[in-house]
Amino acid sequence: MRSFRHAMEHLNMRGKLCVAEASRQTAASQVADETFVVPLARDQAYLPALLEIVKAHHIGLIVPLT
Repeated sequence: MRSFRHAMEHLNMRGKLCVAEASRQTAASQVADETFVVPLARDQAYLPALLEIVKAHHIGLIVPLT
């Protein structure tokens, strides 16, 4: 997350770093601009929850970190 933020600043890009996690108590959540709590990736409700967030917040890029 810090590398993404550094790259955005270096390239003079605007945007927010958002995280979708099963808990707010993660390292990425501490660095992100916004954290969304979603079910675990193995849960059937994970993708619908993620898609809802993407649509509602006009997210243009998803980068899986695991």
